[in-house]
Amino acid sequence: MKNKKWIFLISSGLIFLIIIYYAVSEDFNESEKIDFLSDKNEASVFFDFNGEDVMNSEITKCGKNCNGIEKNVSFVKDFDGLATKFESQNESWITIPHDPSLSFGEVNGATIAFFVKVDSHSHKHNMVYNKGDVGWGYFYNPSYDGLYEGEYRAFQALWTGDNGKEYANVMCDDGKEIELNKWYFVTHVLESEHKTLKQYINGIEYCSDTSEQPLNTDSFDDLNLGHVEGTYNDFGHLTLDNFIIFNRSLNADEILELYQKLS
Repeated sequence: MKNKKWIFLISSGLIFLIIIYYAVSEDFNESEKIDFLSDKNEASVFFDFNGEDVMNSEITKCGKNCNGIEKNVSFVKDFDGLATKFESQNESWITIPHDPSLSFGEVNGATIAFFVKVDSHSHKHNMVYNKGDVGWGYFYNPSYDGLYEGEYRAFQALWTGDNGKEYANVMCDDGKEIELNKWYFVTHVLESEHKTLKQYINGIEYCSDTSEQPLNTDSFDDLNLGHVEGTYNDFGHLTLDNFIIFNRSLNADEILELYQKLS
């Protein structure tokens, strides 16, 4: 009888310690995340969607001014809480009103990072984000025959110049065909001279492109998630989480660190 009592006490103690460990770890990770995204890193926008809403984090430069306006989006469970799901047939998207912090200065460049999970290969322009018809945007291209023979499914970012003629176009994957229902951490970095655009996948740089003229960093249009207006007028069919914009170009070490903290 005494042995059973001791076994019960020891088991209860171990369970208690495990609960404390995970609670402290979670708080520590959240503290690290806040520290990385604070003003010293010049984050303008951070949507983690864990509140089952489209409110921008108050620790960013833009704060409440960049709260989103959603239409027909849904929230689903993912690896760190909740994510937002866009469905093209429902014409679902999020609009973030323009703010001066979303016009990037001539010196510091910009970084846009997010987790994305592609839900369908059938949608041609599977939009993740877009800001202006002559501006910048990113989509998943389900059938591109450029880098390899045959059908090639790739992540693609396009950033145009002020006149809409000059542009930087990066299109690549992580060396394998983009898989459905798999999370990817994609990062786009506009270098400080505003001519070179780089794309990272899961913390590793895979491709870049350079324009002859500086690219457009002062679009006054609203920022859309899951939708592009203008020339393509298309919607996304995907799931998005931890969408972040920094008002400077992060280096390779910082991007890898960000990926590790958010994963």
